[in-house]
Amino acid sequence: METRFYDVYPKVVPADKTSTIHIVGRFPQKDFRKVDGVLDLGYVGGDGLLLDGTVPAWAEFGNLPDFKMDADGLISVQIFFRGEGEHTLRLSASKDTQRWTIADFKIYSLGPDLLSLRPFRGDMHMHSGYSACSVGKETPAYLAASCRRVGLDFMSIADHRNYQSSLEAVRALNTWPSDFRCYPAEEVHEVDSYKLHIINFGGRFSVCELMDKDNGAIYQRELSGYSAALNAEPDEKLRTIMAASDWCFDKIHEAGGLAIFCHPHWRPVERFHLPTRIKEYILKQNKYDAMEIVGHSAIGPPQREMNALSIAWWQKSCIEQGRMIPVVGNSDSHLCEEHLGHNATIVFAKSPDLPDLIAAIKEGRSVAGEFIAGEFPHLFGDFRLLAFSHFLLREFFPEHDEICAREGELMLGSLSGNSVAISRLDEFKGKIPALFKHYWGQ
Repeated sequence: METRFYDVYPKVVPADKTSTIHIVGRFPQKDFRKVDGVLDLGYVGGDGLLLDGTVPAWAEFGNLPDFKMDADGLISVQIFFRGEGEHTLRLSASKDTQRWTIADFKIYSLGPDLLSLRPFRGDMHMHSGYSACSVGKETPAYLAASCRRVGLDFMSIADHRNYQSSLEAVRALNTWPSDFRCYPAEEVHEVDSYKLHIINFGGRFSVCELMDKDNGAIYQRELSGYSAALNAEPDEKLRTIMAASDWCFDKIHEAGGLAIFCHPHWRPVERFHLPTRIKEYILKQNKYDAMEIVGHSAIGPPQREMNALSIAWWQKSCIEQGRMIPVVGNSDSHLCEEHLGHNATIVFAKSPDLPDLIAAIKEGRSVAGEFIAGEFPHLFGDFRLLAFSHFLLREFFPEHDEICAREGELMLGSLSGNSVAISRLDEFKGKIPALFKHYWGQ
């Protein structure tokens, strides 16, 4: 709520350094010059201690006597932000025997590695009308605009065994002046059984088209070589699917793409789509780059249960392997008006450029999230990133999302031929980068 009424900047500052924080009311009724009382500013650190490092009493805020307010009602204060975490400033006022709190303001301090990155929210797995299972039959351009409308910074269409539809979305986006990014992708399947579901995100070429080349002869020949190395598996069909998974992951990497192990606990027609031995094999081989642990399009009880199983399996696997397995969250949308925005990934990267996004996810700098309207967001990933992400969802993304929503509506308007919408799209170019510049300190 405070973010709507007050502009606090920078919100993200270097840890263990002194930064100057500015606070100003956004509206006349929040003008600090109109407060009928004496203002004072309190502070408590992200580590739960006061500025001098002492333990506060219950509800105590250490006083910051050196803050200043200029003629325009802008409050400025210099603070040494000890360590990494969320700090609170409390602006209060007093008159005679009365004292009241005006507002609390949040600042987050970060180490230099994370401070140099920016959060980009994206969805790498959704279906357009080029997938037979699509309910909405949306065009790639419509999907791209809809993604911007729900607050995404990047997206990719991953239609079933279809790479070209994602390129159609890329071409559509290139006609708009926007900081929004759209990248190639496809959902890769084993040819005959469709058992494997692996996302090729950002690959330079289509793995499915490679499968089909020369009527599949090249694929079958290479698959035989992979399968021969798995003679310990007695079941021929299981052995073939295991070999196909290795081949798919290897080819995605040859294409320079991010290989995403999709919805490991998807349960269509009353059975898991992958036999347990296949999942265990994929986990052991460790050729995938990230695991999709939230998705499944809809948000009914069956889909929430499948997500819960994937999350628990990921946690179990992290413990057993002794490492943080990189995660992503995707909508797997089949009807964008109902599915987009429920699940997504926050990636902490140098930029929204494809190489930076892929590198960040591979290095574990991503958080998978369930963002269901009316519910508290559920986030999964590294604790450090998770804590910062919760701060961002309160203090940064609401303003970010309002900008994206307006831009997305104009994109949709341009698709319907609205000339006014087309002319206004230029207004939004640079707004999100400017927001980052405003709120991130150095």
